[in-house]
Amino acid sequence: MAVRSDKMGQSWLLPPDISELIPVDHICYLVIAIVNGIDASDVEQKYMSGPGNPAYLRRMLYASSYPVRPLMLYGLRER
Repeated sequence: MAVRSDKMGQSWLLPPDISELIPVDHICYLVIAIVNGIDASDVEQKYMSGPGNPAYLRRMLYASSYPVRPLMLYGLRER
């Protein structure tokens, strides 16, 4: 299976670059730094050579689910 690449510097039509909308001290940059430090090469290697639709990189999935966990815990605690 092929692996889709993540494009952190991908441009939009408007605005030209999404990083122009995000402040320099935003937590998303911390999440990206933490996720880039995770070694997911063993897991990603499993998906590199196989048939089917391209899979997303594990780092991209980690980064998208990481900020949700504290919000879920906060919501459960507030019940």
